[in-house]
Amino acid sequence: AGLLYYPEHVWRPMATLEYAFGSGDARRGSVTNTFGGKQTITTDENFLYFGTYDGGLALSPRLSDLHVLRAGYQVRPFPKKGRRLPDLLLGTKVACYLKDSVDGIISDPAAAMASRDVGWGADTFLAYRPLSDVSIFVQGGQFWPGAAYPVGVRDRTDRVLASASLSF
Repeated sequence: AGLLYYPEHVWRPMATLEYAFGSGDARRGSVTNTFGGKQTITTDENFLYFGTYDGGLALSPRLSDLHVLRAGYQVRPFPKKGRRLPDLLLGTKVACYLKDSVDGIISDPAAAMASRDVGWGADTFLAYRPLSDVSIFVQGGQFWPGAAYPVGVRDRTDRVLASASLSF
């Protein structure tokens, strides 16, 4: 679920608030495999979906046994008229990740501790279209593990993604 808010301003800002949830099953060995994933002969309560979900760059979680709350803000800092970079978009999103079941597993197998606190993430991005058929996208993300990770593996994760597209 998500809410988008577009306040009136020359920078054309957008504020977002998103919530996502996927159920899990503490009796699974994997959140993605149907064969060998379930370890007991009980009803499978894991949410196994088709498609993709953008839950943050550094953690990149699957929606299984997970609550994700994300807040974001983006702007186009240069108005269309009279500026060289009218198609520049800057933004950021912050995410809070919580297990649904304390004993459940998420898509990152290192989060094996009995705690709901998976951690926090932050993404920052820049999108630029210098020409009508060329676009550039750069995104950086960080993830700070919570108590669901053992003490020895609670190091911050950093990721960078850069892409360029040519349309013809």
